[in-house]
Amino acid sequence: MDWVCDDAWRGAFTQSLFYVGGVVGTLFFGYTADRLGRVWTVLASNAVLGATGLATPFCSTFASFSAVRFAMGISHVTFFAVFLLLGEKNLRKKHLFCILRLSFSLFHLFQNFLQTLVKNNFVSV
Repeated sequence: MDWVCDDAWRGAFTQSLFYVGGVVGTLFFGYTADRLGRVWTVLASNAVLGATGLATPFCSTFASFSAVRFAMGISHVTFFAVFLLLGEKNLRKKHLFCILRLSFSLFHLFQNFLQTLVKNNFVSV
């Protein structure tokens, strides 16, 4: 997708959609966590985030990319918030910061590697 000059607004627009999805997801998954429990919320959030992360390289139009970014935003905020809540209850305070930050960093590293792998091997440009 060519997002220069006249179409430069598209990057900011899709990032805004991501954060709007975050607001929707916080409300939805917050309700889900209260009603169904945290375990089901984590599973649903993982499923949505994984599916949208793998679908991103396959987006060939602006509309599909925008929809995927919105859906990714729905689960992104909740995915991390739920793990922080679970970590606070199950980890000692002195280990909390190191373990949670390390796991987030490794997750992002793996996610970027997986997206690059899928794009380079399965998407023809």
